[in-house]
Amino acid sequence: MKNIFMLIIFLFCLFACPGLGEADEIIAEGSYNMGDGETPTVAESRALLNAKRAALERAGTYVESYTKVRNFQLTQDQIQVT
Repeated sequence: MKNIFMLIIFLFCLFACPGLGEADEIIAEGSYNMGDGETPTVAESRALLNAKRAALERAGTYVESYTKVRNFQLTQDQIQVT
């Protein structure tokens, strides 16, 4: 009976976890004033870099977590924020 109960809890957690995350779309623009002696390719890559930087600033922080469980006991839990 205990094994069936644990199996039901495991399946519930397995199917409930994917619904926790939500994807957001971030759109950002970047600009760069091209100077003398620069190619359009360099200017385009620097504008792209500015757009990526603006998107990262708008997104906020990045959170990464690592959890290790052994025999249904929590042994290690790490959270890293950048």
